[in-house]
Amino acid sequence: MPEVASFVNHKAQRSEAGFYRLTLRNREGAANITFKVNVLDHPGSPAGPLEVLNLDAESCTLAWKPPADDGGNDIINYIVEKKEVGTNK
Repeated sequence: MPEVASFVNHKAQRSEAGFYRLTLRNREGAANITFKVNVLDHPGSPAGPLEVLNLDAESCTLAWKPPADDGGNDIINYIVEKKEVGTNK
């Protein structure tokens, strides 16, 4: 069974993503490996301007630009909610 080393950093920031070099040494020698670290977080807000397209009495299409930071992962959908004017619903 191979020996395993692990490192967990629960306080990592998105700005700390990138390539890292790990060096392991013992009395028999040393080994280096370079690996990529991707720090995941919530994506930023969509960038504007918000465009309302194909507006009719029953529906419309909303369009915007992707956020500057995708949180380290592909954004696959957004949830859009509507609120009736003058209500909290």
